[in-house]
Amino acid sequence: MTLELTSEEIDLLREVAESAYNDLREEIYKTEDTDYKKPLKRREALFESILKKLSAASCATPLAACSSHTAIKASLWSGFYPRDSSLRSE
Repeated sequence: MTLELTSEEIDLLREVAESAYNDLREEIYKTEDTDYKKPLKRREALFESILKKLSAASCATPLAACSSHTAIKASLWSGFYPRDSSLRSE
């Protein structure tokens, strides 16, 4: 899947992903149940991959010098929320 995103959209997406990633890391830290922690750690790795791709997709030059759109490829995953039963069974 290819998504066409502007630099501003990439920045917003990165900001939202970083916030969710930080919340997830706190939840992992506070979770004592190892069976529940395993899918959270998998999600943590997914967030790290996504954030790495978003950083690579963002422009290194000033916004005015960037093209109006940047194409990035994004893999979508099912069960976005960690309490989703599909994540617990993996």
